[in-house]
Amino acid sequence: MLKYYSNYLQNLAENSSKAYTDLLQATINDQWSNTTQVMTVQEQSQIGSSIYNNIAVRVDYAVDMGTGYKQDDDYKLFAFQDLTHNVAKGLLYKYDDDYWITINTSEVGSISKDINVRRCTNIMRWIDPQTGYLNEEPCVIEYVLESPNALKDKEVVVANGHISILCQGNSVTRNIPKNTRFLFNGQPFKFLATQNMLDEGITENQDSDLLYVDMYLDMIESDDDLVNNIANASQYQYTINAYCSINEQTSGFSGVAYSTVTLNGNTVNRNVNYLGNGNVTVNATTGEYTLTGDVGTVATITANIVGNPNLTSSVNINIVQSITDSYEMVISPLYDVVKVGQSITFMANEYKNGAVQPTVCQYSISGLAPSAYTLVQANNSFTITPNTFSLTPISLTLYTQNCTKTVQIYCKSAF
Repeated sequence: MLKYYSNYLQNLAENSSKAYTDLLQATINDQWSNTTQVMTVQEQSQIGSSIYNNIAVRVDYAVDMGTGYKQDDDYKLFAFQDLTHNVAKGLLYKYDDDYWITINTSEVGSISKDINVRRCTNIMRWIDPQTGYLNEEPCVIEYVLESPNALKDKEVVVANGHISILCQGNSVTRNIPKNTRFLFNGQPFKFLATQNMLDEGITENQDSDLLYVDMYLDMIESDDDLVNNIANASQYQYTINAYCSINEQTSGFSGVAYSTVTLNGNTVNRNVNYLGNGNVTVNATTGEYTLTGDVGTVATITANIVGNPNLTSSVNINIVQSITDSYEMVISPLYDVVKVGQSITFMANEYKNGAVQPTVCQYSISGLAPSAYTLVQANNSFTITPNTFSLTPISLTLYTQNCTKTVQIYCKSAF
């Protein structure tokens, strides 16, 4: 008899905690819609994500646990129907045309699933110097402007306003460079520091998903966009130009797409991502592609700087039944400026019908005296090092028996 009872306890009986939870879940399910407070909000899929999903919650006012009084309308309580729905502090929601950030999960205080959220009162906007991408992060600016005393030095006197900001701690906000400038409703502030010592799990050294930021009042600068609240809006001007050695080929052909990235008019090295449409397969990292579409279709390859999906450039290749031989000199990367004391290295290759050939390129130079620069060739790799700056460019012609191309490269000062 005892063994049957032991089996019942181990495999059939419910403990009191689970039974209570099941009963509470059944009660919530039965009464969930019996209110006017059920709203559909959008919940961030995970910390740092740009994807939001619809979810039904009960919206209620928040109560100060110390006084029992209702907090103002910048604080709300979201209650979930599912008792197993877990939320991380710092998770963002979209509700009532605003962003709301989770500041308390109430995991210990109640078996019910509800969270305290706070309305984000502004948005931090800043441009990534490495990609040109405009970051936007909802944030809470504390109500009081602290230390409104004059800050004096030998050159200028400015207001010494200090603000504290609460935002989501993610891979982007934790890496904001110090002294980055921000605009809030036309007022400039400079990033000073973050309170990044509040670990979520001390034993695991897990970063908190809530980040506290200190900023101080700054001065308006000439390139500040006061309308869109973007500080130094024109400081990092990026362009990307994707190019290919052909504009038509037969299906099944394989080749390589290239890109040139410039920052403020100067060619720079950045990682580039490649994406093809349904008529071409592309290696996202190298740009190597294979045409797969039918005759009469167009293969499109789009390139963007890694970290900036908004800045793109595309090339189109018409897929045809047959082609006549065509040759082209392809230079990659394509530089137009080199600074004194620095070197640039590029490849020059002959392409036949979009395919690279083993032919060794020849070159000729005009424009500057040979003493003004050093040029080293290793097969089809060329390295140029200027010895002095000049307003006259190096005119470099690269050629084979079948094709030629001339580029102009300016030697500029290192400063």
